[in-house]
Formats: sequence, structure tokens, C-alpha cells
Amino acid sequence: MNESDAAKAERLSAKRSRAMPFLALMFLLQQLTFFTGAGAGDRAVDRVQIGAWLILSVVMLLALATGGGWIYSRAVRDLANDEATRAHRAEAFNLAFL
Repeated sequence: MNESDAAKAERLSAKRSRAMPFLALMFLLQQLTFFTGAGAGDRAVDRVQIGAWLILSVVMLLALATGGGWIYSRAVRDLANDEATRAHRAEAFNLAFL
């Protein structure tokens, strides 16, 4: 482990803590527009909207399950996903299940 990996892991953790609430807000706003009837037709744009929802859902699920940071090396991701991060992620999954 060198210093640059530790610094990268620290930046990854900071980016992740800022990005996840933004992604959740985007997801909820997308749900709001869909359920208010904006995507209730059978037009091509409605299929694109459903596809975008599916892609965003899969990306968010993968980011939550793995911790994100896929462009970083395995060593950096391991440093960023320390014991406290894994405990918080497990608690979030438990709350989401409830």
C-alpha cells in the first residue's frame, strides 16, 4: 500500500458520499415524473424513459452493492471499502429491506 492509493481511496470515499444522495434524488424525481402520467403512453420516448429508469436502477444497485469506484484499482477500492463502510452499507441494506 502506498500513499497515492490511500489518497485515492480517501477521494473515492468523499465522492461516493456526495454522489449517492444526488443519485437517490434523481431516481425519486424520475419516479415522480413516471407516476404522474408523463410516461403513460406508447411512444418511443416513453420506452426510452423506461429504459433510462432501468439503467439508473441497475447502476445505483451496483454502486450500493460494490461501493462504486470501478475505474480505480482493486487496492484503492479495498482501502475505500473498509470495515466501517461495509457496516454502514449492511445497515442501509437492512433498512431498505424493511
